[in-house]
Amino acid sequence: MQDIIPNNRRSRGNIKPVDRQQPIHLHSDRDYRTVYIERSRIINIQTTQSMPPTVVTEQVSITVETPVEAVQEAPVALQSVMSTPSEIQAAMIRELSAEQKVHAMAHALEKVRHELDREQRKKSFLKRLSLSLTAIVLLLSTGYVGINTWLTNNQVKAQSATESAAIASVATGANTSNIDTKAVEGTDKTPLPKNAVTAYQAAPDLPKTLTISKIKVNARVLQMGLNKDNTIQAPINIFDAGWYTGSVKPGEIGAVLIDGHSSADHQALFGNLDKLVVGDQIQLTKGDGTKLTYKVVHTEIDDKDKVNMHSLLLPYGKAVRALNIITCAGDWIPSQDTLTKRVLVYTEQI
Repeated sequence: MQDIIPNNRRSRGNIKPVDRQQPIHLHSDRDYRTVYIERSRIINIQTTQSMPPTVVTEQVSITVETPVEAVQEAPVALQSVMSTPSEIQAAMIRELSAEQKVHAMAHALEKVRHELDREQRKKSFLKRLSLSLTAIVLLLSTGYVGINTWLTNNQVKAQSATESAAIASVATGANTSNIDTKAVEGTDKTPLPKNAVTAYQAAPDLPKTLTISKIKVNARVLQMGLNKDNTIQAPINIFDAGWYTGSVKPGEIGAVLIDGHSSADHQALFGNLDKLVVGDQIQLTKGDGTKLTYKVVHTEIDDKDKVNMHSLLLPYGKAVRALNIITCAGDWIPSQDTLTKRVLVYTEQI
């Protein structure tokens, strides 16, 4: 359509800018809107038979005061503007009618509302998720405490049962090598019955009794294994001797390792073991009654943390078949429930 100039239009040289926020009313067959034009310049006026004159402006800033009907699909021209440089956008905006601009703005507002709703739903979901995770963490923490308490109680019960079984085995001289006895080793200070040694039975090839006349030792030899901390077990009763099952059997090539307790008052089985000297004799009786005799070839006293256990499992010097003994000595350490030194006696079979 060709532009026409109304009768009351001023000449082009007298055109004045529209005042800021001056309302211009737009009419269409669908609705009525009030649009504010911000510092614009009138470039032309178009009229049609179907609608009142429409003002087309440059650099338009539009504010919609009344709700507008949502547009199902944004104008193709608007989609092009959103991805076009600003210089081209301005030119393309000038090609849009006022109604298209209003519809585009309505679409943009609707999109913003949708974005706000989505953000609100996202925040609400994250809040619910945070509360759920907090509840799960509290539940797991409570469950862990309960399980840990249950396991601790069971561990205490198991340890108590183990100690009871170990102590009960002392009366009969039963094998305790498969039980962790560390917590109760040396705790039984009750003198053994007079027939404890003679009544004790051992397998024919295993050590049964140990006799050291010089220091008045005559004891049954129980079987000792390893505790959970990899230490060699010691007898529960302080008047018993123990044979480490990881060493050789009596009469075999290698060293039989015997251990037992001492005490600060020298009342335990090996309380006077440090009095042995080179040449003193020791007898070891097997379960079948065979007696083996050994003579002392070397003795030493070491700090408890400097004992070479590997050397104790081997014959000393040129010996082939040997019996080695270890016990405690020195000063008592209350915090560690032991003495500061270790007495080592090395013998060879004769």
